[in-house]
Amino acid sequence: MAAMKTEASVIDLTTTVRFASVDADSVLGISEQLDAALRIEIDAQGAGAVREYFVRPVGATVQVGLRFVGMEPQHVEDTADELLQAALEAVMKAHTSDTARGKRTSTLLVGA
Repeated sequence: MAAMKTEASVIDLTTTVRFASVDADSVLGISEQLDAALRIEIDAQGAGAVREYFVRPVGATVQVGLRFVGMEPQHVEDTADELLQAALEAVMKAHTSDTARGKRTSTLLVGA
């Protein structure tokens, strides 16, 4: 009797975050802070389905990618929203100006 192999579904979510009135140098620093805040939120919220992620500055924006493994597709966007919102709030608290106020401008789901 052959063993059955089940594969967990993999869904990649990539979103772009734009920050008000920032240049590429400022985005680099903000992206580093967002990376740290996102790691903290993934751990704090127990988002074990997020197996990998990236935060990458691209000009005046930051791209954030989250790889979900084994999560039901209908929960991916809500989980991503919660993680990103909490991480962005943490970054905004670290800045006294409005420059760190991030707004998601686009999202792409692959594998859903």
